[in-house]
Amino acid sequence: MPCDLASNTHLISRAACFAQIYLIYTYGGNEMTTLCVMAYDRFLAVCHPLHYHSRMTVKKALTLVGLAWLLPISVITIAIYRATTLPLCGNKIQKVFCTNWNIVKLSCVPTDLNNGLSMFVTICTIFLPLVFVLYTYTRIMNAAWRGSAKFKGRVFQTCMPHMISFVIYSIALFCDLALSRYNAEEMNPFLAIILSLEFVIIPPILNPLVYDRDSQFESWCE
Repeated sequence: MPCDLASNTHLISRAACFAQIYLIYTYGGNEMTTLCVMAYDRFLAVCHPLHYHSRMTVKKALTLVGLAWLLPISVITIAIYRATTLPLCGNKIQKVFCTNWNIVKLSCVPTDLNNGLSMFVTICTIFLPLVFVLYTYTRIMNAAWRGSAKFKGRVFQTCMPHMISFVIYSIALFCDLALSRYNAEEMNPFLAIILSLEFVIIPPILNPLVYDRDSQFESWCE
């Protein structure tokens, strides 16, 4: 990608474009659903510490992780497959990388079904996990508010890295979704590139901050 950005011509084959869409979308969907599972784990540890081991068994943890990966992959695969069947009347994509929405806009035929599938994918992989994370952290903050100062400090220390990563990822995702619906030709090219790359660069850089704090979780349950 760096060489492509520095080049005066930006070309990609149809197959490579859809492969790029699949990889980026599954990354985005899996990131959000994984953050959702992590929020549930923190909710159990903070709000139900005495029942944590009975509620978060190894089998349940593996099931949640499996669903966090399989759900986005399944719905995204269906949506992208539908996009591959569309006849296209253009070949110019107004973005740094390929997206399903930009491909669908090039279609020569009505795309109502594709638009509906895209909305379904967005709801399943973005909005539902977003609502669930907000709900769990509302419960966590309520529990922390009723606790001691030491308890509040432990909640803050354990949950803050995850919340920072979640908020920044949500902002990056919102910028990417908004950019997909906006005419990039009317924007500053440098700004359009920055907003596009933020989604695939910033969250992975911040992820280690979340995982590094996970080791602290053991103290909640002992």
